[in-house]
Amino acid sequence: MCRTREQARVLCELIPAPIVQEHVRGQEFTADCLVDRTGRASVILRYRLLVKGGLAVVSRTFNDPDAEKRVRATLTATGITGACCVQGFIREDGPDRVLITEANARVGGGFPASVAAGADYIGQYLRGLFRQEVDHGQLTYKPDVTLTKYVETLATGEGTTR
Repeated sequence: MCRTREQARVLCELIPAPIVQEHVRGQEFTADCLVDRTGRASVILRYRLLVKGGLAVVSRTFNDPDAEKRVRATLTATGITGACCVQGFIREDGPDRVLITEANARVGGGFPASVAAGADYIGQYLRGLFRQEVDHGQLTYKPDVTLTKYVETLATGEGTTR
């Protein structure tokens, strides 16, 4: 991590095709979203409390009107429809308290937290896939539902398996 512009300049000269990303402080979150064909979106917010290899292994649902508003604006701006997820940070204070860092046209890996909190995410996603109307009333959820996932690599190897 660079702490000064000079450090960043030196590293960018040493590393071919560097990927530079701003370090953001705040509470990381993901919004599990389902956007129907009319552009109406349901937004289910969850904190990313513990992340391993880019995947949230501990997450907890929450409500935040500012975060939901920013997620909806992002979905409108990108035009993403169907199952998608939006990630960002909620910072302590400031004019841009909610910062969106990415939007993905795919199901978020931690979406089971949304399901555990009461959202019929899979059922409504399937309705949309089969060109039925999405019932956004079925995508409501309870805040403060925590999900912990366990993922482990059991074995690696080369060659054929017997």
